[in-house]
Amino acid sequence: MRADRQPFKPRSDIARCLVPLLDAIGWRGTRTQLMEALPYQPDEMGLAELLNVLASLHFTSRTETTVLNRIDPRLFPCLFVPPAAPAMVIVKSGSTGDLLVFDGGEGGFQQRPADGSVGELILLTPVRKGGLSPLNQQSQWFRRLMERFVGVVGWGALVSLFLSVVAIVAPLFTMTLYDQVLSGQRPDALYGFILGAVLFFLVEFGFRSLRAWLFGFVSVRINHIAGTEIFRRILYLSPSYTESAPLGAQVSRIRDFETVRDFFAGPALIALLELPFTSLLFLALLAIGGTLAYIPLAAGLLLLAIGFLIHPTVERIHALAAEHTSAKRQFLVEILTNFRAIQSTGSSAHWRKRHETLSAESAMSSFQSANLTSLVNLLSQTVVTLAGVATLAFGVLSVVANQLSVGGLMAAMMLVWRILTPMRTGFGVVTQLGKIKKSIGQLDRLMNLPLERDLEAALTVSRDYEGSIEFAQVSLRYTSEANPALLGVSFHVKPGKTLLLVGHDGAGKSTVLKLILGMHQPQAGRVLLDGFNVRQIDPALLRRGLAYAPQKNALFYGTIAQNLRFADPAAEMGRLESAMEQAGIREEVQAMPQGIETRIGDHNIGQLSASFQRRLALARAFVRSGRILLLDEPERGLTGEELAHLVKVLEKRMGGTTLIIASNHPAFGKLADEVLWIDKSRVRAWGAREKVLPEVARIMGLKEEE
Repeated sequence: MRADRQPFKPRSDIARCLVPLLDAIGWRGTRTQLMEALPYQPDEMGLAELLNVLASLHFTSRTETTVLNRIDPRLFPCLFVPPAAPAMVIVKSGSTGDLLVFDGGEGGFQQRPADGSVGELILLTPVRKGGLSPLNQQSQWFRRLMERFVGVVGWGALVSLFLSVVAIVAPLFTMTLYDQVLSGQRPDALYGFILGAVLFFLVEFGFRSLRAWLFGFVSVRINHIAGTEIFRRILYLSPSYTESAPLGAQVSRIRDFETVRDFFAGPALIALLELPFTSLLFLALLAIGGTLAYIPLAAGLLLLAIGFLIHPTVERIHALAAEHTSAKRQFLVEILTNFRAIQSTGSSAHWRKRHETLSAESAMSSFQSANLTSLVNLLSQTVVTLAGVATLAFGVLSVVANQLSVGGLMAAMMLVWRILTPMRTGFGVVTQLGKIKKSIGQLDRLMNLPLERDLEAALTVSRDYEGSIEFAQVSLRYTSEANPALLGVSFHVKPGKTLLLVGHDGAGKSTVLKLILGMHQPQAGRVLLDGFNVRQIDPALLRRGLAYAPQKNALFYGTIAQNLRFADPAAEMGRLESAMEQAGIREEVQAMPQGIETRIGDHNIGQLSASFQRRLALARAFVRSGRILLLDEPERGLTGEELAHLVKVLEKRMGGTTLIIASNHPAFGKLADEVLWIDKSRVRAWGAREKVLPEVARIMGLKEEE
């Protein structure tokens, strides 16, 4: 992509470097792909945003601090970001040792000497399909993710080992203080012990802070990597996976990750890491207190036995609580999605009763789960407290029998609590392992689902379609239990012709359009576009070549211009204005305070008239250039005058555009070259308008408008 044709107006030095960097590293994608990868405000992007853009374009990055004149020329081209100077793209080195660079500050190429400037060197590598590439299905995804942090977790375990060793120092210090300073009446030695205690606590504080930082880093990185990958997977899943699942189920997929994230962000992981090293503390207790060491050992075995016995009950109650909570969440999402319909139909009482039932079930299961959690905590607290009291009691008897000193008893008690504390926390974690394991299993299943598109194919340039569409004995069921959505459907639309799809609601008209778009794959038959099976075409590239206006007006948070550019992120302003003119909303948009930059969102989309929303959705379809236009009930929400304007616009496109309209409205009858009548998922009639419409009019009342 040439720098003088870049699709945004960069103002920061980092933003200016993007296009020259892509040229230098040999990226050969399209302008549309670049626009899709750009952040919300690309003109002022920083280094983090730039790296995210490159990741979206399938380049991995590696950053290191270095000196400009020490960079190996074999690493060129690369990005170099000095701390107090503009970023630059280093293209290559000359025979004289000078560097050819693109200066992000001045926005141009220049020769400069390789001096001693210090900065961040960013090296880029294209992602290849294979191994751990995000372009693949990934089995055991979570295990592979954790393998990336084996080194960090290993350092955390090493710090935990050191802290366990250091933890022995405090009891020894206490024992020495009691047995030598107090009993020996040596107050002068107290100052040395105080100094040692201060140093000990400083060292322990430092290492605990280091461990907290390490696991905080792991938690944040997992949160970013997994959250981004989960969102990417959901976006690129086939509609057959997402349309059949309710919206609440999609939310639950993301919330499964939150359970895993909280495990790594909380004290549970630290407690599990500390458990193996309690053996060192046990040996120290055995050396100081002798048989007293068997009391915390017995407590640990007792906790293990209790955990084994109550584990099935914990699993069952937690699973039931999760099921009821998920059902309530899906119900709430359904209410918010259909709030207007609920009010308009006067069915609020029915929905209130459903909510009361689901809420009661969720509350009861949550109550049982909370009670069980409290019982688990109570059991662990009781066992730990009894072990502590027993250690103290037997320790006092040992002191009376002169088998143990007072200092030894104090040291033994400190060690006992250091041993029992991670045991108690670990016992609570063990009871939650089933929930965590279930969430990890859900994530692994999500990551192992096949993606709808081959992300590596994003470098393929889409072709312009001539407009020939053919169905050959196409049959489709959305699920194995459902009735056929289409059964043995066959027809052929030649380039530039108009096909009108008619039939009762649910007959399969919208399904025909979705099959053309590649949103579903037929179980039998073939869908051909210009003679090519749509299975052989990357779904995203397929849809970029088709213009489509669905039944529902899907508007998004952002400006009107941004909503229109969802059809083509690289569309120029002239194309947007032309599309609005065709949809009949140009004057209304211009009359708005900010014109086409007027922002719409959840707070004001409902204030827009149904007519305006529909015409805006149609304008978005008109933005996309191409010879195929698919319209699903385009008359919805339009007034008679607006519908007449739409018909005139479509008439002008006839002959140069293959037009498929799914509608029973008579206004579109005169546009049709052919009519396809679908009845109960089958083709009842297909042929020329003059042949089919009279039969349709007799049965359904659809006729050609005068």
